[in-house]
Amino acid sequence: MITTRGVAGFVGASLVALVASLAMSSAVQAKPACGPSHARTLTSNTFARVYAEKGKVYVCLKSNGRTTLLKGANPRCQTGPNVYVCDRFALGGKWVAWTRSNPSDVDVNGGIVTVMYMPTRSIDHRWYPSRDHAEIYKIVVLSDGAAAWAESVSDGGGGAFAVGAFGTDLQNHAIDRLDTCGSDPSTTASCYIDPSSLQVLPGKTVGWRYSADGQQPATIDASHTMY
Repeated sequence: MITTRGVAGFVGASLVALVASLAMSSAVQAKPACGPSHARTLTSNTFARVYAEKGKVYVCLKSNGRTTLLKGANPRCQTGPNVYVCDRFALGGKWVAWTRSNPSDVDVNGGIVTVMYMPTRSIDHRWYPSRDHAEIYKIVVLSDGAAAWAESVSDGGGGAFAVGAFGTDLQNHAIDRLDTCGSDPSTTASCYIDPSSLQVLPGKTVGWRYSADGQQPATIDASHTMY
């Protein structure tokens, strides 16, 4: 015979066990916070989040919440008379790419491209050397760490600047000129590439849109397989 007290005790014990089970389940399912929720997200994918906080830029792994400072990156654009220079950020698989130390005058020096393998925080600057006399407008990184970017190039007249596509891979190659406006990084340009159109395509390929006469808008599609 089950008494009232026995029923109450059984129910109470069951509730305690249920609450404990739910708590354990929540603890297992909960993921660590990937950076402050109030911080400004610069870019993200399923693996990581790049965010800005207090004038610095960090990348956070979504799997464990581990955060790494992206050294030299500035989340704020540098502005001035006829100047609007920004550092750029991109994620591709487990790789993060960013530019750093961009000047306020592109005639003086250029941005430095850095690519890091996030799980081990490894960087090899030989793969991504700096470029002089160039402002980087956009950067993309493939899932295996190869990177491409759109940067300013001389159009050969009056000190004006056009836009070219450049890239490098993990084969210790020098920087390659990807577009057909010039055969190498020092060749002047005669066409215009829309930096916002630079994107990663299937097959280790990057693509962009350009105009052959150097005028906007860019309407012709082009692509280049990195290797």
